[in-house]
Amino acid sequence: MYENEIFGLLGPNGSGKTTTLLTIATLYKPTSGDILVFGHSASREDYEVRKLVGIAFQEPKAMWIDKPIDLLNWHARVVGYSGDEAKRVVREVMELLGLWERRNKYFY
Repeated sequence: MYENEIFGLLGPNGSGKTTTLLTIATLYKPTSGDILVFGHSASREDYEVRKLVGIAFQEPKAMWIDKPIDLLNWHARVVGYSGDEAKRVVREVMELLGLWERRNKYFY
């Protein structure tokens, strides 16, 4: 994949699409080989790769997350923010977008 390219990953249920994406996002470790993201190793430079890759699930409930604030805090932690930093950044962004008042609205 190249910068500014739109890429589709298609396949039947159970073919490894989600596993592939979670491995690219460094949530899973490759069982063999390596993945390079803009020249950074997903295995050895996971912190750098997390700065470059974002992942948003179609169904947040699949992750057992019920509210927007929980989802955003989880994402902030995945990309390397400490607990307090994550909370600060999430609040800042949600306020900027006018979403802070809806932070505890449950997903359906």
